[in-house]
Amino acid sequence: MFERQKQPIVLVLFLCCLVSVFLPIALAQDGTVDKKIMERYKQILERKPKEGSTFDRLYQLYLEGSGLEQMVVDYQAETRTKPGNPNLQLILGHIYKRLGINSEAIMAYRRAVDLASDDYYPHFALGQMYATLRQHEQAIAALTKAADLSTESRSATPDELTATYKLDAPISAAIE
Repeated sequence: MFERQKQPIVLVLFLCCLVSVFLPIALAQDGTVDKKIMERYKQILERKPKEGSTFDRLYQLYLEGSGLEQMVVDYQAETRTKPGNPNLQLILGHIYKRLGINSEAIMAYRRAVDLASDDYYPHFALGQMYATLRQHEQAIAALTKAADLSTESRSATPDELTATYKLDAPISAAIE
C-alpha cells in the first residue's frame, strides 16, 4: 500500500523538476523572439517613419515590455549614434508627441526638417504638431511647405495630402 501512495508523489516531484528546468528555457526563447520582432519593427519604421500601424505596434511592444521610458532612451541613443538621420528624429518626435512632451516633439520635428528640408513629411509632422498646440502661424507655414513639397515630389499619399489641406484650411480661416 505504501508503494502505491509513493508513486503519485514521485510523479509530482518529477514534473516539478521538469517544469523548473524547461520553463526558464521557454521564457528565454520567448524573450528572444520578442526582441527580434521589436528589432524588425524598428527597421521598418526607420525606413518609413510615419505615424501609423508600424509605429503603433512598436509603441505597444515597448509598453508591454521594457516600458516607454526605455523607448525614449533607445531612440535618444539612436539619434546620438546617427545624428544626421532625419527619420530617427521623426520617430523621436512621434514618441514625444504621444507622451505629451510637446516642446521636445517640436524640437525633434524641427531637427528632422533641418536634416531633410526637401522632404514633405517632416514639415507635415511639424505642422500637425503646431496645429495641435494651436500655434496657427507656425502650423500654416509648415503645412504650406509640406503641401508644396508633396506636390513637387508626388511622394505623399492621397490621405496625407487630404490631411494637410484639412489642417491648413481651418487654421487659415481662424487667423483671418
